[in-house]
Amino acid sequence: MPITALCILLFFGYKGFVIKSVKFDDIIFLTKTVDGQQDNVVILPSNELLWTKTYGNHVEASLCKITGQFANHYFFGLYRLGSFPFGLRYFKNPKAVYKVDLKIIKKEGDSFPSVGTTNETRIVIYEDRGTIGSNEFRIVSLSESEKKELLRNLKIMVREM
Repeated sequence: MPITALCILLFFGYKGFVIKSVKFDDIIFLTKTVDGQQDNVVILPSNELLWTKTYGNHVEASLCKITGQFANHYFFGLYRLGSFPFGLRYFKNPKAVYKVDLKIIKKEGDSFPSVGTTNETRIVIYEDRGTIGSNEFRIVSLSESEKKELLRNLKIMVREM
């Protein structure tokens, strides 16, 4: 086996053993509007995700617990989200890539799966946008006072769910 191939195998093998649990350091607010439906997602430092869907006056919401890990980053935009080599993915200039499980702990409405359901997905955060699975959102920058107000309103909303 050529020495280059051996080095590549050792590099990928070593990187496969490095696991870092998911942790969000700040509030991330994501939004998108498609066909009149507005989806807002708030990712909290407590590793919780609140997803609301609004269509006209009708609002549905889901509160999820986030568990998982950072995707293994090899070089350039190459990440591993699953087993090697099939889990390799390329992302152009992400700030962070996560392989996560979203477990629904509370919900309101029928557009979300039942409470207790866990979905495996990926979250990719860029400078100006984010993706959750195949859903793409834009990131809304919030001031510190807006973050405090959002947290206050979220606590009220979650209590009422």
